[in-house]
Amino acid sequence: MQSSLNSPNMIICPACRMCGETSAIRDLGPLPDSNHFAGTHHREKFKGGSLYSCLSCDSMQRHPVYSEDEYLKWYGQGSSEIWSGSKPRVDNGIISGFVATQPSIEKVLDIGCNCGDLLSQMPHQVKTFGIEPSEEARRVANGRGIQIVAGDISELEDTETFDCITAVDLIEHVGEPKQLFKKMLEHTKPSGFIIISTGNPSAKIWRNFLKNRFWYSSFAEHISFPSAKALEIWSKQNGAELVHLNNFKYSENSILKTFYQAVMQATFYISMPVHRFVVNKLMGQVKPAFKDFEYFVPCSGLFRDHQIVIIQKTI
Repeated sequence: MQSSLNSPNMIICPACRMCGETSAIRDLGPLPDSNHFAGTHHREKFKGGSLYSCLSCDSMQRHPVYSEDEYLKWYGQGSSEIWSGSKPRVDNGIISGFVATQPSIEKVLDIGCNCGDLLSQMPHQVKTFGIEPSEEARRVANGRGIQIVAGDISELEDTETFDCITAVDLIEHVGEPKQLFKKMLEHTKPSGFIIISTGNPSAKIWRNFLKNRFWYSSFAEHISFPSAKALEIWSKQNGAELVHLNNFKYSENSILKTFYQAVMQATFYISMPVHRFVVNKLMGQVKPAFKDFEYFVPCSGLFRDHQIVIIQKTI
């Protein structure tokens, strides 16, 4: 691991990455340093920075952040299991269900497809394509019949277009989300769709209460949190229209798992020393790997804190 972990790129003014506002940016407090990134343990810590909220468009962001090249390098070293699991995901079902209702969708591209969990749920008549930087994840996706076309969207040919482009659990990992949205729109056919699934920074439990101690903003790889309001504004400015918004709970859990997640979130909010004790001592007895974690807040089933935004190209 390079020493650059200790010196993320500084931005003179933390302008909102979605609307560009500077005067309406509010500092919600520091984010914890982390020794984990994309499911991989590192000896050195990733600097947490702070969580900022934009009062103008409701988006949030981590500041400062590292360079895009550094993030791509660390994602390439990440575990293929971190965003893949045996349990069906709520958003994957919603997105594949929407695609099934649209006869015009024949080609779907998933950016950051990881092991292909979403694409493998698409209707059988739909051709599936993926973009994925992790070599390990690409091998798994290829084995599921998914054609990997690039490691990054910038590698696509200018003329290559798709009926639908999805970005699931991706936008929060991007330092310049508007640039990615622009590239997605360029590769979307006329009347085609862009589907985004990510955390919802307008959720009251996050925005008004837990703030910088909210589970979703704690991951070192989570740096940008665009709101539906910001996406609607961006769509109108770029020849598109937000046609559907769905706020949902990331996963449905058992009573026992819900209790465990509530303990993780509560201790993380109240006291980092108590949280570390729970993670390293108590959870470490069950799973020794947890002893390497500075903290661990996988609370995906507690709140309706996620959103699916569907945007249709109008030009």
